[in-house]
Amino acid sequence: MNRYDDWPGRLEAYMNKALREKFDWRTFNCAIFCCGCIESMTGVNPSDDFFKDKYETPEQAYKLIKKFCDNSQAGLLHLCKKMADTHGMKKVDPAFAQRGSVVLFDIGQSKKEYALGVIALNGRQIMAVRVDEGLVFLPLSLAEFAWSLD
Repeated sequence: MNRYDDWPGRLEAYMNKALREKFDWRTFNCAIFCCGCIESMTGVNPSDDFFKDKYETPEQAYKLIKKFCDNSQAGLLHLCKKMADTHGMKKVDPAFAQRGSVVLFDIGQSKKEYALGVIALNGRQIMAVRVDEGLVFLPLSLAEFAWSLD
């Protein structure tokens, strides 16, 4: 997957637009945000056949993930691995991930539960969608997995 030469400006425009969005399972959640970021940088949306408008609850989302990954135990990590493999994204150590890289981080609930984000253009934070807050900036240190687009 190749980025446009002017990908930082395209990503900034998408992120600025996303700042006005409210969380919605069907139209604006962590996965849809990340796939939109990827599309803004590359012209390819890895979720075209999977996400948008196909579920309205977390239970429905995880049911689709399990089906898409052909794995009854699948979660966001499995989904990320499958989409990364399909679209040629490289897994990288989160400490070496760069601006625009997709990251998976623990949302800090009582059990291990992941959410997706993208490393912000400042290179020091994760931009992610939260249910109650919309798009937020989080510390990059939360990233447990990362994938680079190039």
